[in-house]
Amino acid sequence: LGQDTTSASSLEMTVGANSKASAVEKPSTLPQESAEVDLDAKSTSASDADGELASIPLDEPSQGAEEEEGEALLGGDGANSATGGEGGVANKNRDLSNAKKVFKYLQVLTATLKSFAHGANDVANAAGPFAAVQALYFGSTDPCTIQTSVWVLTLCGVGIVLGLSISGHRVIETIGRGLTSIDFPTGFSIELGSTLSVVLASCSGMPVSSTHCQVGSVISIGVYENGVGNVEWGMLNKIILSWVVTVPVSALTAAALLELMLLFF
Repeated sequence: LGQDTTSASSLEMTVGANSKASAVEKPSTLPQESAEVDLDAKSTSASDADGELASIPLDEPSQGAEEEEGEALLGGDGANSATGGEGGVANKNRDLSNAKKVFKYLQVLTATLKSFAHGANDVANAAGPFAAVQALYFGSTDPCTIQTSVWVLTLCGVGIVLGLSISGHRVIETIGRGLTSIDFPTGFSIELGSTLSVVLASCSGMPVSSTHCQVGSVISIGVYENGVGNVEWGMLNKIILSWVVTVPVSALTAAALLELMLLFF
């Protein structure tokens, strides 16, 4: 028993020593675990900080800078588009002006045709009575056999040229500027339309006035091209009044001249 008791005491002492030794060794492991925890926490904090830093757009401009840059770009595009628009309008106007100049030369052709139509109708209106009087003077009694002499046609042609040279500019001013605005393309259309009308009337044997046809063409083109408000209707009323007045005035003048000739001859 004594030995067993001694052995038990020794065993207890050994166990106690071992437990103390383990107790002494355990605290040495705690600082290592704490260090590992601190390192993990630091690494986590560092990774979070790196993530936050990475999420900050250091190289990107601010919203205000983006708006200013966008406005500058839009302003540049607007300026470029405005410049391009002005250039396009200038090119369009230049092309339109060049196209209109082509009709300046075409109007020479229509003016020549107009002169032909004028001679075929208006000059014939004056040459007809002149030829009838000339035939009666030389003893012709059949009006169907009257032949218009060349010198009568020549005299009437010379009279047309002299009248146009002396006072034709007034009629040109009235028809060309007094009724509506006319340029080369509209002038070409006016002359061609009135010429065709006069030629068709001449082929049908109908005496018409080239001036009447010309005024009608000017009014129609003016209304179509510029609108009703851009036609001088007051001037047109004066022209129509002159047409109405010239018929009785011409009749009375012719009757007065005949009476004077009968008195003196």
